[in-house]
Amino acid sequence: MFYVAIVLVVISIVDLRTHIIPNVSVLVLSLLLYIFQPTGVRIFASITFLLISLSLVKLVDIGGGDIKLITALIAFAHPGITVSTYLWESLWCALVLILLHRFFSRNWSGNIALGPAICVPFLITLL
Repeated sequence: MFYVAIVLVVISIVDLRTHIIPNVSVLVLSLLLYIFQPTGVRIFASITFLLISLSLVKLVDIGGGDIKLITALIAFAHPGITVSTYLWESLWCALVLILLHRFFSRNWSGNIALGPAICVPFLITLL
């Protein structure tokens, strides 16, 4: 799981700098999670999340990389990590990022990198 943590940190840093989550990094993360995962894949949960999030993309204006990253993490998550808990923790991390963005930029406009908000709750569960 050390390699999974490294990839999550790299994804977060790249997203903070470029506001892009590369497909290759999500693929590598998915492969590592699949290899190191002790149980099966959560197909139903990931497909449900994918369908809901794709329908809300225009409304919330989050990028495709964010959706692919969350879907990969939900699909290959450890059985002890519930989907609802993970999503609530990600929501709180995103709120902190939005408030930090507001504090440092002094306005509400602009892109916010959600990669760290998606990766941090998963990293915490790995510890």
